[in-house]
Amino acid sequence: MAKMPSKVLVVDASVLRSAGAMDKTDQRSQKSRQFLLGMRRICHRALLTPEIKEEWDKHQSSFSKEWRVSMTNLQKIVKTTINGDDELRRQITAASPSRHIEQLLIKDVRLIEGALAADLIIVSLDDKARKHFSDISIQISMLKRISWINPNVKSNQYIKWMEEGARSFSHHKLGE
Repeated sequence: MAKMPSKVLVVDASVLRSAGAMDKTDQRSQKSRQFLLGMRRICHRALLTPEIKEEWDKHQSSFSKEWRVSMTNLQKIVKTTINGDDELRRQITAASPSRHIEQLLIKDVRLIEGALAADLIIVSLDDKARKHFSDISIQISMLKRISWINPNVKSNQYIKWMEEGARSFSHHKLGE
């Protein structure tokens, strides 16, 4: 079988935080760990901007620290700096139905900016942010290009998805 091309995924701190809980009965934690370990085993890489690193550092557990070190050693961390997209932020502010939702989206805009600079894939447990970004994608069409994967939903399926090249399907995309 031909080797699939490596994709650069934007991994939200929510996945790292969840993966650090070592409770054997916590399905969310187990699925997050399974996804991260699968990502490391398969060929995919993680995007790390200073803003994303700041979030990762805040939510670091012994598991996530070990995962980061191993990903770095395997050269699977893509470090880059992305200038904040003022126009995107302005569009989010204009499209947000309330100040509260605007603040939630601006807090997570670093994920969107990272995805737009990489392979258009975000891995996050935050379904609330996903829903709000999907809702405003009607007005901000560039958001519709982004796939938002929640490994807590179908982690075993997402391992296979990564093994098959992490292709974007319409049901992964914001606005679908």
